[in-house]
Amino acid sequence: MAETRPMRICDACGQVDDHPRHVIAYADGDGVTDPEVALKAIEAATGLGVGAEILAQVQDGSTIMRHMDCCRSLGCPDGTCNEVTAGAEDKTGNALLKHLTKGN
Repeated sequence: MAETRPMRICDACGQVDDHPRHVIAYADGDGVTDPEVALKAIEAATGLGVGAEILAQVQDGSTIMRHMDCCRSLGCPDGTCNEVTAGAEDKTGNALLKHLTKGN
């Protein structure tokens, strides 16, 4: 049976999906989601039936979640996304997930 991956916001692009993320911890209140990104994510989440979960993520000021490819392109704060996605720089979404999990 396949494991269900959580639907999450990307604080960089506003997409809501289950693709690989870099979750960055901040002091409470410092991990604020840009309002335009938040609106995009909430609209997408409502259509997917996960509006409440995504609203809670938007309101969480202690983390920022970014797709690994989005984080890498913005300048990953600790370089993790560059290391983890090495060799898969052209992959995003499910293709990146498959690469990182070796298809499992």
